[in-house]
Amino acid sequence: MLATINTTPADGLGPLLANLGGYVFWTVAYLLILRRAFREQSFGIPIAALCANVAWETLASTVLGFPSGPRIGNMIWLGLDLVILYTCLRFGPEDFTQPEVKKWFRPMVLIGVGVMLWAESAFVFAYADPYGVHASWVNTFVVSAQLPAMFWRRNSLKGQSFYIGLSILLGDISGYFMIHFVNEKLPGQVHMNLMNALFAGILATNVLYVTLLYRRCKQEGLNPWKHW
Repeated sequence: MLATINTTPADGLGPLLANLGGYVFWTVAYLLILRRAFREQSFGIPIAALCANVAWETLASTVLGFPSGPRIGNMIWLGLDLVILYTCLRFGPEDFTQPEVKKWFRPMVLIGVGVMLWAESAFVFAYADPYGVHASWVNTFVVSAQLPAMFWRRNSLKGQSFYIGLSILLGDISGYFMIHFVNEKLPGQVHMNLMNALFAGILATNVLYVTLLYRRCKQEGLNPWKHW
């Protein structure tokens, strides 16, 4: 979902690797999430985080001021997010036991996407965030914080894998360095104090999630490095 992309290309190998790493690792994470979703009839991104993801990718693919290259990348991510949203709508009700949640699950998810689209567009324009950099990093924090909660709620590896967690971790690290390089090129455009605080939470929860997945694989007699 949400490695920050290079809106104003910086020079050098570091920015190139960070930008490429963000795209590659998050694309791999999406594809692995979809693989698990269809194999296990589940979904791999927490619901609130998925709503935020779909909303941000929609904005990034349409109204935000990205150049053509990053815009195409965001459109690819939006397509993957929409397929993940489909798996959530198709398999999601069975992930819960409460009758009310089962009954209203799909309408609530769709309403959630609409609310997040409205909220994120308002945030972007109210806080002069034309590329959605700050909004995307807040979303990334939401995703990272909810992943361990989803694991604990399910108390299983359903819809999840060690490599999904690892890909998300590496994608978010790449995204942080990309933010750093953009800030060096355009000082003042990115509020690094906020980004650093969010990244501390993102990194901590990502490491926690990867550790939980690794340990659960071991408990179930699975090799984490062969669990896709």
